[in-house]
Amino acid sequence: MKSCLNMNGVPVDCTSNQVFSNATFMEPDLYKCQQLPLFCDDQHWKKLIYNVQKDASGMALPSAKQQAANPNFIVDSVWQKSVNKIANPLPSDLYYLKTPGCCRCEPHLLPYYFIDNSITDPGYPDNKRKNNTYNYYGTLIVLQYRWIHSAKCISCRKE
Repeated sequence: MKSCLNMNGVPVDCTSNQVFSNATFMEPDLYKCQQLPLFCDDQHWKKLIYNVQKDASGMALPSAKQQAANPNFIVDSVWQKSVNKIANPLPSDLYYLKTPGCCRCEPHLLPYYFIDNSITDPGYPDNKRKNNTYNYYGTLIVLQYRWIHSAKCISCRKE
């Protein structure tokens, strides 16, 4: 996602005449990352903003420095101060966005082929496993995949 800053490092619309062209850069898509259920548990996100890089005088650094920002995103200090002012915050007051974890997915039955254990792969009690072997610069890497009862959440389901 293309992002633009003015000379003072304040985000501006890229069609604005205030754009500091040296500080135009490609920003990672935070929205997309926060929507993916990469974790089994629900994720609670504080309000994040891009970590704009500035020099000692407060001027925006060039695009290469903006893209190399580490971390890319930081907690919005204005949002955090407003949260800190809440006398008795509810748990939901302490985060800005909640991404449901992938373990909320419902299990789905596998096709009949995977349910019928009379046809098994050599060395395994069932037919749900698959080995892939790779040779990477002389290092043998063997990955084993196992089908489990969840079409949507294979990476998080526990057997």
